[in-house]
Amino acid sequence: MMSRFTTAIALSTISVAAAAAAPAAAAAAAPAAPVGNASHDFDVGAIYFGDWHVDPIMSLLHGPNWTEFNLVTHATPRWEGHLQPNVPSNAAGWGPVHPENDPANMAVRIDAAADHGIDL
Repeated sequence: MMSRFTTAIALSTISVAAAAAAPAAAAAAAPAAPVGNASHDFDVGAIYFGDWHVDPIMSLLHGPNWTEFNLVTHATPRWEGHLQPNVPSNAAGWGPVHPENDPANMAVRIDAAADHGIDL
């Protein structure tokens, strides 16, 4: 079983190999116009880890009503100056009382990402 780090390296290596194998004609093509509100000539994407809500599988593994917020809110400092716990905001659409499996809350997060340059 590969670790997360090894998996990331493997995926990165595959991406580089695939890009290197692309036909020369594709490389010579004009670059695509920026997507969204981007002012740069590349696209910025994000992968959202969607386990910040109560999930039946995680409840079976960790106990009833467990979410990733349990880890965040119970974090302890590991060295001097390590500011933990870093408790999430409960502003509309954010934090443990606003789970991402509610489309309205996810829309707030998507809008924030787009407003800060995430194109894809």
